[in-house]
Amino acid sequence: MKKSKKTVIVLGNPRSGTSTIAGILDILGVNLNGNKEKHPVVPKGSFEDGDFAMMDKKILEGSFGSCNENAFWLKLPESNQILNQRRIFDSEIKSLISKKFEEDLIQGWKYPETMLTIELYLAHITNPHLVIILRNPLDIAKSMIKFHKLKKINLNVDFLQILKIINERNKRMMQSLQKYPDIPKIFISFEDLVFNSIKESQKIADFLGIDLSSNKVRKIKKFVIPNNRIIIERKKASINILIRKNRLLRFIKKCIIEPSKIPSFIQLLIANNIRKQKS
Repeated sequence: MKKSKKTVIVLGNPRSGTSTIAGILDILGVNLNGNKEKHPVVPKGSFEDGDFAMMDKKILEGSFGSCNENAFWLKLPESNQILNQRRIFDSEIKSLISKKFEEDLIQGWKYPETMLTIELYLAHITNPHLVIILRNPLDIAKSMIKFHKLKKINLNVDFLQILKIINERNKRMMQSLQKYPDIPKIFISFEDLVFNSIKESQKIADFLGIDLSSNKVRKIKKFVIPNNRIIIERKKASINILIRKNRLLRFIKKCIIEPSKIPSFIQLLIANNIRKQKS
């Protein structure tokens, strides 16, 4: 299939499967410029673009006066407060999109808060294609609580309030989408995606005009984690982080005890840094 210029944006609540969708898009060949580092809370990587994450945080901070992670689970800024940020951030959004996206590629981004800010971006996007992921709100709420426990963050919000905010976020997103009926969009169920990843991936590939090769199928099967393996994958990610930390500690210890064995390129970096500090 021939690729055409498209900007692919993943929309959905936090903990709804946006990272899974983004990972599949990455396998399909959509460049999301996202973080692929594994972590216990996102065992296969978050695929979040730091620049768009920062832009969304600035927009929401401007509309709400706070960017505290817990604040948005207590109360959302009003829709008009978010839209009013257009006059402040419009040129910055335009510059970000111009810098990020090359004309001849299928590119895009994924960051959960974009479901609230999407209207501020659409005027500057070439041929937007929206991939919307939906998940049972009860499962999102349960996953959100586990997520904060793993990050050792006290959410300090009751379960009912989390459900209320999840539904409000979905409502806001749907209200925004209704204003743009001509923009191509596809809705994916997280439950269907986990149950039959290849069938749902084929829908996404067809939507974007991308060929789903046998090699991509193998990668998707390996990437999408069935529910009964999520805990195992999280433990593996935790172990890998500990291994990396221990290797670094051993290396630092070795450098202190035997400085003559420090690799030459690191010696050069240290020497350059000392020179800069003296100057």
